Amino acid sequence: MNDRGWTELARDLEQAIQIDAGGVVQITDLPRLKGRLIDDLVHRAAFAPDPAEQARARRLIWALAESSGIFPASIQELYQAMGKGRYRLHRPGHEYPGPDL
Repeated sequence: MNDRGWTELARDLEQAIQIDAGGVVQITDLPRLKGRLIDDLVHRAAFAPDPAEQARARRLIWALAESSGIFPASIQELYQAMGKGRYRLHRPGHEYPGPDL
């Protein structure tokens, strides 16, 4: 993984996204973002030596997901119902829930 600085990554990201004055992120070049850029951003979110850089990368990833129509979800209520016996897992036509995205 290329360990380039935040400034260089931000400069490259400017070619693929726009951030308006209100902080709303818009993807302008999805193929460019899906290439090396998102990999570098995820790497920085996990392994940057500075916790502030990690947080900045994580916020940007979150905003990129939202701008793509990806929102956090939970099936916690389903698991609770299963635990209380209100939902049987192996009924005809029902599938086991997969991991949340």
